[in-house]
Amino acid sequence: MGVADMQIAAIALANSLTVVTHDRRGFGRLPDLPIEDWTIA
Repeated sequence: MGVADMQIAAIALANSLTVVTHDRRGFGRLPDLPIEDWTIA
């Protein structure tokens, strides 16, 4: 993960938000981070 992705993840975790992304592999490394991929039907 790059610096920008880590900042996005940190902001989401700090504010109890869900990250909407197609990069499930990268953001999925953070087990407590809720993620959704809207590209999956």
